[in-house]
Order: sequence, then C-alpha cells, then structure tokens
Amino acid sequence: MFVPSVVTRARRAVESRKVRVVDPSLTCVYARSWWVSFWGKSYAVTMSRRGSPRALLFLIVFLSACATYCAAPVEVSLTAGVVIEGTNTKDQARFFQFVLGPNEDAELTLAVTDGDADVYVLGPMFARVSGFGAGNVGAKSTNVDHFGADDNFNAYKWTWSSYKSAGSDEILYISSADPLKAGSITTNRTFRVGVWGWSEFGESGADGSEWRLSFAKRNHTAMVNSNLQAVAMQNVFTECCGVAKTPTNTNRCSPWRNKSNPSAAMDACHVANNLCDENDVLRFLNFNAYDLSCDLSTVVSLLEGHVLPSVTRIEMDDNPHLTTGAADVGRFPTAPVTPSATLAALLAALPNNATHLHLESGGSLFAGTGENVSPNTFTNEVCAAFRARLSTLASVRLRNTGARGSFPENADCLLGARSVDVALSDNSLTGSLPTFTAPFLSNLLFFKANANGFTGPIPPAFASRLTKAVTLDFSDNSLNGTLARFGDAVLQSSLLFFKANNNSLTGTVPASLLGQNSNVSGIDLSDNLLSGTLPRDAFGGKRLTQLVLGNNALTGGIPDVMTIGETTNQIAKTADGVSIAASAPSRKLHRVDLSRNAFTGYGFPDALVCAPDLTYLYLNSNALSGDLPLATNGDPKDLEFLIRFRNLRVLNLSNNRFTGSVPDDHLILDVFQSGPGYVRDGVTGALTPLQHVYDVSDNFIAGTAPAWAARWREFAYVSVNLRNNRWTCPIPNPISYLTLACVDDNAGGNTSVTPKTTAADTNRRVPNRDTGNADSRDTSIFPGITDPQTFTPVSAVDQSLPKDGSVLFGLETAVGAGVFFCALLALGLLAHGAIRSHIRRRGNHQRFIEIGAFNDIRGGSPTGRREAWGDGETRVRD
Repeated sequence: MFVPSVVTRARRAVESRKVRVVDPSLTCVYARSWWVSFWGKSYAVTMSRRGSPRALLFLIVFLSACATYCAAPVEVSLTAGVVIEGTNTKDQARFFQFVLGPNEDAELTLAVTDGDADVYVLGPMFARVSGFGAGNVGAKSTNVDHFGADDNFNAYKWTWSSYKSAGSDEILYISSADPLKAGSITTNRTFRVGVWGWSEFGESGADGSEWRLSFAKRNHTAMVNSNLQAVAMQNVFTECCGVAKTPTNTNRCSPWRNKSNPSAAMDACHVANNLCDENDVLRFLNFNAYDLSCDLSTVVSLLEGHVLPSVTRIEMDDNPHLTTGAADVGRFPTAPVTPSATLAALLAALPNNATHLHLESGGSLFAGTGENVSPNTFTNEVCAAFRARLSTLASVRLRNTGARGSFPENADCLLGARSVDVALSDNSLTGSLPTFTAPFLSNLLFFKANANGFTGPIPPAFASRLTKAVTLDFSDNSLNGTLARFGDAVLQSSLLFFKANNNSLTGTVPASLLGQNSNVSGIDLSDNLLSGTLPRDAFGGKRLTQLVLGNNALTGGIPDVMTIGETTNQIAKTADGVSIAASAPSRKLHRVDLSRNAFTGYGFPDALVCAPDLTYLYLNSNALSGDLPLATNGDPKDLEFLIRFRNLRVLNLSNNRFTGSVPDDHLILDVFQSGPGYVRDGVTGALTPLQHVYDVSDNFIAGTAPAWAARWREFAYVSVNLRNNRWTCPIPNPISYLTLACVDDNAGGNTSVTPKTTAADTNRRVPNRDTGNADSRDTSIFPGITDPQTFTPVSAVDQSLPKDGSVLFGLETAVGAGVFFCALLALGLLAHGAIRSHIRRRGNHQRFIEIGAFNDIRGGSPTGRREAWGDGETRVRD
C-alpha cells in the first residue's frame, strides 16, 4: 500500500534527521519550516507521473488525520485561589487562560519545585490577522516570524514574563494600566498564559520540570503605591530617566513612563515585574533594561529611607550608564563615594530577609572614576552586610560589573545555607575563590566564577558539600592543583555542567565525571595540564552531551565501550555490525573535543562515532592511526543508511597518522549535505554563520583525492582541507584549486604539487579553511560561552522557543492554520516520495545528492536553559 509506505519513510526520515516535535500543537509549525526550507533549495526537481493517483489518496487520508492531530486542546481556565500542579519536559509548553472583569488586575504565581520553568502572559490585544486565536478579530501581532511573514501565524508578543527567579516563586502582577497590553479596563478581557519548561533534568534526577500555578484577582483602582514610596520613586525617575523623552533618551525608562504623561513615572505598583503587597508597599523592585543614567549612590540615597527597607528583591541588570564613585556630594552629601561603599550602603538599606540582588548593569558599575576607585570591591564592610542576609539571600548576580580585588579570608561573603544562584563571572577578581563555613550548601544550584583572575586550587568542598549543584563554572582563571570528585554519583548526583577550562590544573580527569554511572551532561576541561588516560566507558554517560578535553597531555586509546563490563566480544551489534548501545536513539552525545593531546591507536570506536546526535568531532593533533571508516558500511543509497557520523557537521582529523583513502560515502555526511546553520550571540543577539568543516590534512591518506569535494567550493560555510597527505598523481582537475601535493609512482615516488590556481579561480568564492588551531575553531565553528547567564534562554535556541519577545500563542487553537500547515507537510512528503522513486528507477544517486538533505530543525544543545555551555546551533533555515 502506498500510504503506509510513505508514512513509514516519512517517519524514518524524521527520525534520521532528529526533528523534534516538542508538543503536538506545534507539529504543523515544524511542517511549515520543513516545507519552506525544502522548496527553498535552488534545484530543479522531476516529479514522478506514476505517483498522482496514489498521491490523491494519500492527501485525503493525511489531511483527515491532520485535522484531528494538529488542533491542540483548548487552554485550561484558571480559577482564583485554585492551585494547578503540572510538569513539563524540556521545550514543552502548557497553556492556560483567565478572565479579568472591569477594574481588575491579576497576580499570577508560578512555584517551580524541580527543574526550571517560566511563565509568559499574553494580553488580550493581540490576535491573528485572520482572526484565529485570542483577542479582537483583525488585531495584529507586533512581531514577525523567522520567515519574515508579517501576518504571523504562530507567534505573538508576550507582554509579561517571569525573569531569573532563582530561589523563590515567579510572581507576576498583571496590571490594566497599559490599555495597549491589557485592553479596556471597563470590559471583560481574556489573558492567555504559557508555562514553558527549560530543563531536561531537574535537581531530583527526574526528567523535566515540576511546578504549581495559582492565580488571584486584585482591585486595580485600590492598588496604589504608598505616598512616601511614590515620592521617592518619582525622584529617582527624575534623576535617572529624564523628565521627558528626548532624542538622546528615547527609550530610557520606557516601561516606567506614564503613557498619558511621559514626563511622569507610572505608579510603581503597576510597572511590569514590580510587586506590591496588600498594603501597597513595594516588595519587588525592577529596573532591568531601563538604561538608568545616574550614579547608584544617588539611587540608594533617594530610596534608602522609604523604599529599600521593604524590598526583598532588587534587579538592576542591563543599565550600562549606571555608575558608582561619581556621586554629586553637593546635592547628596550622605551619598557613598566609592564603589565598595556604595555596595555596602545598598546592602545595609535592604531588609535582613532580602532574597535577590541582581546588579548586572554593565562592566563599569564598580570600576569607579578618578580617585573614587576601590581596590577591593568585597571589603570587610561589604561581606558583613552580606553575612547579615545569608539566611535568606538566594540569588546574587554580579556578572560583568567591574568588581575587582580579592575576598577577605574566611569571610563567608557570598555563600550561605540559602544560596541558590551566585554569579561572579567576567570581572577582575583575584586571590582564592570565596569560601564558606556552612556544613552543606544544599540549596546552591549554580555557581559561576569564570573569566576572573582567581588563583590556587578549587576547594574540595565545592565537590563534597554542594549536594544539589547543577552548574559549576571555574573556567578562564589561573587556578591550579588537582580536581576533587566532582559529579560523584552519591555526593553530587545533580551536577549537569562542569567547566574548568583554561586554567593550570594538573592530575587526571576525575573518574566521577565520566562513565556509565555519571549524570553529568557537559564537561569542559580543555587548555589545562591534565594527564593520564580516560576510562574505557568515558562516552557512556546517559546524559553526556559535550565532552571537551582538548589541549592537555592525555594519553592512551579513545574510549571504546559503553559500560565498563563490556569487552569486544560482548558488545551486542545490529545487522550492520554496529554496537546497539552506542547507536541507541537515547544517546545525547553532541560534541567531543579530544584534540591536541597524545591519544594513540584506532580513533573510531562505535562508542564515539555511532552516537546518533554527534555533531562536532575534534580528534586533531594526536597520534591516532588506521583507515578512515565508511559512513554507510558500503551501502550509501541515501541518508537513511548512515550508521556513523549521522549528524556530523565538523570532522577535524588533521595532524594524525591516518592511512587508507577517503571513502566516497563521506560526501553524504551532514558536513556537506546539511544547509547552513547559525549561532546566536547571547549578548548582541546577532546571528553568525556556523562553519562546516571536513579536515583530514597532515596525515598519510593515499589514493585518488576526492574530486567530489569541489561541489562545495562555492559554499562559503563549508571548509574542506585535504593538504599534506600522499595523494596519487594526478590531482583531479576539479580540486586543483586546493594546490594539493601528490605522489607520482611513475617518478619513483617523488612528490609534486598541482599548479596554482588561475586568476579566474582566485575570483571565485573559496571558503575559509579551518587550520585546526584553537582560535579558528573556537570562534568560527563553535564560539563557546558568550552569555553565561543561567536564567535566560540558551543564546542559540530552537526557533520554537520564546526568544526575542515571542512565544508560541495562537496556533494551538487554530484548527484552520493546523490543516493548512499539515497540507504543506503532506505535499512535502509526496514530493519526497516521488523524488526518491524517480531516483531509484533511474539509478541516479548523484541526482539525489544534489537535491540535498532535508531540513534539520534541531535547535541548540538538548540540555535545557540551565546549561552552562553558551551558544548552540540554531537552524534558521536551510
């Protein structure tokens, strides 16, 4: 039967390309992406005439199924005072709604009990142009989708969202103060709520995230900030925001400005991400991304009397013009004049039950100016103020603030029993890492001290007393000594990400981080002085995604088994002779870098190269030997037959001792067949093309150089390096531009070089070649950490994630749009089946290769928003 055949082949194609459908309601979004990207290829396609009658039958059956499958259930209505408990897997959303009557506001609380999730709220003023979805018919979404379509079928601008709420509940106050977001306050209005799961694993070891959602109504007109606080807040607005918008401060304090009177501040109780209690007193104070232009000491002086004493959570991130050490002592004679004194005054003004202190305004915040510079940001006075609040202080985020100097010894400055999230990254801190005296820091999930100047060893207490740690980052410092048993299955079983690269660490890689019993997902110990061998089951971790150990002094063979009890004769294999455990779909291995070490022996065991999601493989600059393996075991009919390197886009084997020839079936690797990917910078948001690399240079590979490599000469994102091998003369003319040396057997084995490229060749677009060095690899192929924030989305994300102010609202109730998108998918599958039928009848394998692989909608690393890895890959379009 035609239909089962096509469905089966479609399923195989989807599985082989790792298309992730995170929620049934989003299936048709992926269908549309697949259809557009497939037909975006500039190749002519010959359709099979014999498929028409069967195609019609398939289309009818498929659309009938889509009408049911692509329409998601209606949102669950929230009832005031009723708590809803739920769970989310990674990248999965649950949808709800609530209705506000005239003159009503809402308070929405998301309590995350395990893992990480966020809540997004869509106001009633956004709807589809076609009228599908919530809101008024004809109302337009303010953003466009990633195809550039301005009648956005699947995304809306979310109006309220939770933000970095480590250690406490996510509480949103939904105010009716802005009619452009909340609609007319005199009518009933429907608001839509999305709870998005970020974590693949929670601290408890369970999959996904667990949470509780509740909803309460508030009287809009009765919620007014107390008079003394209102006066103080207006004074800060005047000093730091400017009385009115001008050409130089067009967007300054925009969320805070009164919409009807821009020279005045909106009531603080109604500003997004602020929160007032039932007595109209501020508890949460948010200045994030306001672009405040003043000195922090001015803010402290104006708020320390009536506002700060009640605020348990203060956030001032993303204010690059906020300074310290520049106080106007003439107008504010009591204002502190140095950065450390300003920080101490701010802490002293907060209550002893403060929970959050986020000051990631910019690199100049604690740098000081002129004579007002503090050699040590964390003085004894500052540490004493921190200690007074460690019983409640959960989140301290001081990344990239210009903090400098060392911590006082044995000061218990930042880390206490209630600590959940501590970030000190990208500063100029020196001396030893901060210490703590608490027996256990059983609440600490995230500790980041990377990109500083810390010296000395990493205290073993970070391995034995942080029992629920998820992310530990000590990278880019001057640390030395050996590593303790981080990630121990008993003492630290929640650890997912451990980074200590670019230090001077010695000894061996802790066995607790590797192997079948490890729960760790990402490990980066590159650029150290580590030695010794790796356990044979080093790639066997059930959550292992990234293993980066480049530029050390490691020896021995490449790990070759999945469990330590396996031997070569015990490994269960498929009909293709591949280890069943190594090729299991559940394996998550994504990136491996063992380059610039001293590994020997055969470099391609199944435990490594048969991982179904392996995308980046660096084995360059070792002493590995043997022939290059086939990708298909000699049966390269199409992509479904790949059994090694299934998703590989970077293969760097340069500077080893490999022999044999380059297998012809390597031309169907994703290095060549997958379209260009992009990496989103977490700081600037810019997209950078991802370089695909095939590098086998500086080996002993012989035979005829692969002429098929020339097909990708015009593709700037594909880099091919075949130099310094023992190619047989003559070098095929299509790749003469590579100027490869060859061995002329007729000349007694002498080496010759092909002619240099002509002027015409020089004018062609020749891709940049990866030389295998650390700099080119880390910047042009996989940039690494550019945004170490824990509680923002990974900087390169799946297009379905709520990034750039967008979240998927609307499609999940749009049956019509669902059918439309699924129709596109049906036509795409029909085209796929017809093309493959045509190819098989004519035996034209080359034609199939030129059509290209299907879209890979896999976005970023599969390890969740909490990952410490920074940028992953974003498939924008192929």
